[in-house]
Amino acid sequence: MNEVDSYNKEYSEQIPQIPEYFTMVENTHVRPTEIDHIDSGTLWLDRWRMDDGTEYDVMIGHPKKLSVDILAANNTPLAAQVKGRPKLEASKLMELGYRVAVIGPEIGTSLPLSHTVHNFQTILNKLDEKGDHEPRKVIITGESRGAMTAFGISQSNYRHNRHGVYYDITDPCYAEKINFTSPKAVLDSVLGLPNEIVCATKQMGHILLSGAEFATYTKTLDLSINGVLQLTRTGLPLLSGEAGALASGMPDDTMMHIRFFKSSIANHRNKYRQLLENKRGIVIEEQSGGHLSLLRPDTRNRQLGRMAALRDQLEAGTKSSDIDFTTVHLG
Repeated sequence: MNEVDSYNKEYSEQIPQIPEYFTMVENTHVRPTEIDHIDSGTLWLDRWRMDDGTEYDVMIGHPKKLSVDILAANNTPLAAQVKGRPKLEASKLMELGYRVAVIGPEIGTSLPLSHTVHNFQTILNKLDEKGDHEPRKVIITGESRGAMTAFGISQSNYRHNRHGVYYDITDPCYAEKINFTSPKAVLDSVLGLPNEIVCATKQMGHILLSGAEFATYTKTLDLSINGVLQLTRTGLPLLSGEAGALASGMPDDTMMHIRFFKSSIANHRNKYRQLLENKRGIVIEEQSGGHLSLLRPDTRNRQLGRMAALRDQLEAGTKSSDIDFTTVHLG
């Protein structure tokens, strides 16, 4: 029995909380739309279709110099299309020598977070079949909604015979169902709103002054009527609190780094701390700022530092089970 089989057999003996879904990628799943040659490698953008009609934009990146044979996969934040900021983040990982996959939000469909996770996993299964990277292992990055799906990916890996080597996520939201009739919940949101507005204004100012990156950021949001409708379809299921259940059901030894922002009114960080207190492989850091502080250069740079430290060990031939994650967390 190999490393992945042994790990997943042990976890499968626990009682999983995640619902089971059966949608699959259609055999004629790929419709190529764009190829982009950039300094760090080549990016392919394709439209993938599930057998229930749900579609996703999927961006695959192959670096010019491959250092790590394990795929680094990302599920985008709520309002982000793959061609905007996620493409920029993918290019940075390609500079480090990672193959990358970026999967956008559902197109024309509203799904529970756990169903999104299942579709993400089935897309990874198809990518594994291509033979471009070591199959059945994955490294996960994500912000906001993408960070929330990371919890479900960790919990559902055993069903897909996959091992999540490492997760680096930023400001996951809504560990509990939003109760709009609760005076305390409403008051907390109102009191936190000024800090969020200040943070958002500051980050938008930085983006406007960022020169070449500004053009990339403008492609992140789809401001068409269909884009706004999809934002609503994708966003409403996130308020259910399902992410908290997915987090609590992760294997206890999941290796994960989480960055929370202290002024974010959506991240429910205290609840997440409670749910994750027995997960010995998780490191939680808190930084000043609101939710959009995930756009700050230091957020990206610290994550890239951790991913570089992980790359150094994998490139040196360290087995994923023997990685010194203390070094990784320090970046």
